[in-house]
Amino acid sequence: MILDIGCGENKRGDIGIDVRKLEGVDVIADMHCLPFKGNTFDQVRSVVVLEHSPNPFQCIKEQARVLKTGGKLYCETDNARYWRYHVFLADHARHFKSERYSASETHYMIFYPENIERMLKLATLRSIKWKYCLPGGKSRKLDRIIRLFLPENSYPRFYVIGIK
Repeated sequence: MILDIGCGENKRGDIGIDVRKLEGVDVIADMHCLPFKGNTFDQVRSVVVLEHSPNPFQCIKEQARVLKTGGKLYCETDNARYWRYHVFLADHARHFKSERYSASETHYMIFYPENIERMLKLATLRSIKWKYCLPGGKSRKLDRIIRLFLPENSYPRFYVIGIK
């Protein structure tokens, strides 16, 4: 069983959870207090969700709680080292004010991989690995050109995987 936290309309798992009722959402709930028994899921996924939490460590602890022993936690989030966040702050702010996002969706913080790795360790996960990545779908043309010249750590996202 795979739990997709913050799935929105793009559920990637058996059960999709989100704070809004959208197509693909099976359970409406807050990611800080998951409505499942402990040791339920083989995998828990959250893709570009953690940065919307005012208490990301609580979210990680809840994900670890519902994960079975030996299960995998997959967390993908925005990269604080991404060059556009520092060069085009106005563009970044405009992006999150678009109609695609609800008023409640704000970025509380943007992470470095080491931050998420530390939280997973504190939540007693092990075998933690992380990697920088590009978002799925078409990336911006400028990003495709820039990535030829910039190091991998300047990619827009990264993912962290931990085993319980």
